[in-house]
Amino acid sequence: MARDIADGATVSFGSVFTSLKLASISHSGMTRNTVDASHLGTSGGKDFLGSSMYDPGEVSCEVHFDPSLRTTIVGAMTNDSTAQALTITYPNGGTATTAWSAYGYLTGFEVTATKEELMTATATVKLSGNIG
Repeated sequence: MARDIADGATVSFGSVFTSLKLASISHSGMTRNTVDASHLGTSGGKDFLGSSMYDPGEVSCEVHFDPSLRTTIVGAMTNDSTAQALTITYPNGGTATTAWSAYGYLTGFEVTATKEELMTATATVKLSGNIG
């Protein structure tokens, strides 16, 4: 089992993350629904079947905010027809890396600007389809 620190991890998502300095990556995780398969003869605990589909979750990234990217960010937020490719490359022991990829839509972009502190933003991408 490879263990590593996150230094060197990268995210690419259309043209949004290309120019931003990444501070952290957070994946909400994948979830799978269950279907209640209980019937009138079921007693005690309910019976469930696992759904054949899963929700790939969301990826949130904290970045150094660059206000000059307004047009790029607004363009990604208003693109409702085409999911963009997202790739996260994680360190995987020494010089090795492992990439996770999916498609998604930018669903949130929150800016924090506090006196005497670095401006940051949190970009959230809702993943769609399979994670590869």
